[in-house]
Amino acid sequence: MKIITKTTLPAAPSPAVAEFIKCFKENVPFLNQNYKVGSKTLPKIQWRGGGTLNRHDAGLAVDLILFSKTKTEDILAKNLVSFLLDYQDFIKWKSIIYRDVCFDGKTMKPQKYTQDKKHFDHIHIDWLDWSLVKKDSAGTVTSIGWPEEALTTGFEDVLKLSLSDISEQFNSGELPDLNLTSLVRMEF
Repeated sequence: MKIITKTTLPAAPSPAVAEFIKCFKENVPFLNQNYKVGSKTLPKIQWRGGGTLNRHDAGLAVDLILFSKTKTEDILAKNLVSFLLDYQDFIKWKSIIYRDVCFDGKTMKPQKYTQDKKHFDHIHIDWLDWSLVKKDSAGTVTSIGWPEEALTTGFEDVLKLSLSDISEQFNSGELPDLNLTSLVRMEF
């Protein structure tokens, strides 16, 4: 198992995050766009955080920037969350947060997310296993291990057709407006 510390932050994300990013960039062109925050231009797909020891900078999380206040982006986000629930067996993500709703990769049931209000402008997907996060006596994170799920690859071929369909429906304005709290996982 790969162990990440503040001095060993990876130059690239975990294999699962890397394949996820590649797949979404290739099959949902809207996510290849940038957006502005003040004078900064940022990509709509991000895996890096602030350069500290956290799940993003450890290579275990990715954000899809979609603004819930923009109706079309909110509809796309909810459809992507539904898609991610359906394909969890292939992608092996551990949790998803969008707006004030969280899904864990085991129960797949929507739960109220109250830790913060930061997820109203993006879908957060991660492969973090909290049992692999080590802290010192002051509660500061000292290392984050990559769980087996973070090494998952080979799911791109399974996802691309459905992702392309979502993208086409988004571009034509035909995506349904889903209710996050009533999403259920489709069984294959």
